Amino acid sequence: MEKQHSILSLAFGILIFYWLLTIIINTIKIKIGDKQKLIQKYLTEDEHIVAEGEMVYIKEIITSIIVGVIGTVISILVFITKKEFSYFIITFLYAISFSLSILVKPYVLKKTTKLLITNKRLILAYGTWGNNIIDYSLDKISNIVLKQSLWGRIFGFAKIAIISTSGAELKIWNRELELKNAEEFIKAFVSIRT
Repeated sequence: MEKQHSILSLAFGILIFYWLLTIIINTIKIKIGDKQKLIQKYLTEDEHIVAEGEMVYIKEIITSIIVGVIGTVISILVFITKKEFSYFIITFLYAISFSLSILVKPYVLKKTTKLLITNKRLILAYGTWGNNIIDYSLDKISNIVLKQSLWGRIFGFAKIAIISTSGAELKIWNRELELKNAEEFIKAFVSIRT
């Protein structure tokens, strides 16, 4: 019984240590990766921000929910087989912890990534430890296309595709651009173009 108690205590201690380390590292990433000052330095004198895209990471959220549900089922199965509440608690905490860990990266990306339309260009600024800025002059962009799936209708987001004047889709990032405010973003683009 004593050995079992010490193993559970160790497992709980590892979990606490993991989350403390995760919180500290990602707080530093968010602080270092803040793009607000960088964007202000990057804008020219007669340039101003018209709209900012509100990024969403729906795939990670759905994955996290699925992992959380599976983890909860596993925790219940552990409780049924072991008949010990302490095993259920530690299994459940690890399952929920793993589920929440999936959300850490998208949260950091959301805080350290800016997609903007100014009166002159489209700007994507991203990066946690470093800074990456990609911009396209508005006269190089023919339009922005909205693509909304069934999931997008349910959860209120849409993907956007940026089309260059040559007709090709511009790949400005290694992820799809999923925005909560995609319609507003496109309206801002259209209002500047007209």
